[in-house]
Amino acid sequence: MKNVYKIFAALVLAAAASSCVYEIEDVFPENASERVNGKALECQQLLTSSLRGWLVQYYPSANQEFGGCTYVMVFDPDGNVTVASELAEKASDTAVSHYSITTSSSVVLTFDTYNEYIHFWSDPDMFSGNEYGGDFELAFVSGDENQLVFRGTKTGNRIVFTALTEDQDMETIIQGIIDYKSKYNTEYDIVAGDNIPIASLTASSFLYGKLYNVLTYLPEGAEDWEAVEFPFSFTADGISLYEPLEVAGETFQDFVFEDDGSLVALDETGEKTSVKVTASQADTYVPYEDFEGNYIFGFMDVDGDGSITNYPVTLELNEDGYSY
Repeated sequence: MKNVYKIFAALVLAAAASSCVYEIEDVFPENASERVNGKALECQQLLTSSLRGWLVQYYPSANQEFGGCTYVMVFDPDGNVTVASELAEKASDTAVSHYSITTSSSVVLTFDTYNEYIHFWSDPDMFSGNEYGGDFELAFVSGDENQLVFRGTKTGNRIVFTALTEDQDMETIIQGIIDYKSKYNTEYDIVAGDNIPIASLTASSFLYGKLYNVLTYLPEGAEDWEAVEFPFSFTADGISLYEPLEVAGETFQDFVFEDDGSLVALDETGEKTSVKVTASQADTYVPYEDFEGNYIFGFMDVDGDGSITNYPVTLELNEDGYSY
């Protein structure tokens, strides 16, 4: 009788085991390779779906110490990507290179030929190695036709791609960022309600020859040592912090530009709030057109008697807005 019970128990266990296997196969109808390949195809299709391109908020360095850098990228189905960046001297300057979608344990967007704007952050420096610690390989996390989320394979940083709308274009967005950084001061006050100061901010764009998009936040009445740094990147119409900032008991992450250069905080629904970052025009800012006019160019004959000959010069602004 004991043997009968043992045989019966073995049959029950076998049936249970076969049932479990069947359920697992039902949950995962595709094998791992098929799932990864399917996600790679999804990534490729999404990248090329935005004909006007993607605004990319990129953060080098694992601790985001340099802040974020904004790009606009247009991907074509043939594997080419056209990149504009706030790193450029002119908004119309672009760099074209190759990209690929690779698969291993995950789906990775790889910029696999040199691009002066993307690889600026990941190229080794001759003196200190890769001083920025940036990524040129981005692991695809999720997304749709409006927004894609990647992670740097080395830094783990969140990198967000936002599709440009029909009324946006690459050059206008980059030009707006370049103009803002040159026009407005980097010292701000955060005010709320009836313009009551509640904190101060210092934004660094370039320091010691390096790009820094970092806000230093100091609550009103706090000591200097209590200041906290918040890396940020520019968007099409403002800035976005990498991590939320708590101000006056509320949490904010996104700010939009006002006509006077100030930034207004948005709430979770995207509506403007009473929290405002005031701005003032930088002392060193001179509108490009203000240099137009008549000048005298003096030429010294250093090989002769040292006499100076004066020549009249007229500066006229070119259509490109970058030269005379």
